Amino acid sequence: MVCSATRSSVRPVFLRCACPSTWLPATLAAGLGGLVTVAAAASPNQRMTPPLSSAAPVLDELTVNVQARVLPFEQLEILEPVEVDFVYPWPGADAGRPLVLPAVGLVQLQSNAPWQLGLWSTLVPGFTVEVRLAGQPGRRWVPVAPALAPMTIGRSGEHQLRWDIRITPRAQARPGRYHLQMTPIASVL
Repeated sequence: MVCSATRSSVRPVFLRCACPSTWLPATLAAGLGGLVTVAAAASPNQRMTPPLSSAAPVLDELTVNVQARVLPFEQLEILEPVEVDFVYPWPGADAGRPLVLPAVGLVQLQSNAPWQLGLWSTLVPGFTVEVRLAGQPGRRWVPVAPALAPMTIGRSGEHQLRWDIRITPRAQARPGRYHLQMTPIASVL
């Protein structure tokens, strides 16, 4: 069988074969690894046999449009954990100033579709914990609870993300050393 194919990431695949069109469907399905099912145009009494010579004349031409659907995909890789240790009281805590920790953690997110990213956090009793994407001082602070806090949405592509963390003591805060750990969780929208 002599086939030529043209393909493009945007356009359909076109095949031109020197074989009867009744044989093309099975050959096409086998040639594409079984990923495409093509209905045979042959009647039940016709046999689907390949040509005897690869130099056979063109008996029929058939254009087949193949469409593939690419499913949404995302991959989240934690390059640096989103966790901090801090000591309370910190300098300025007695004046009511929160502790701001810039550019904590590092994750790489790759996606072929829009996505949403959130943080799940451990509980730190006596403190309010808030986060925002690092390097964006105009962005609002998002409270983090011992549950998933939706942080941001983004477009397809590759993104590296860090967070600024703001810790504010509440009335029941006790002096001591604390550990805060957050787990980034991404989902396709």
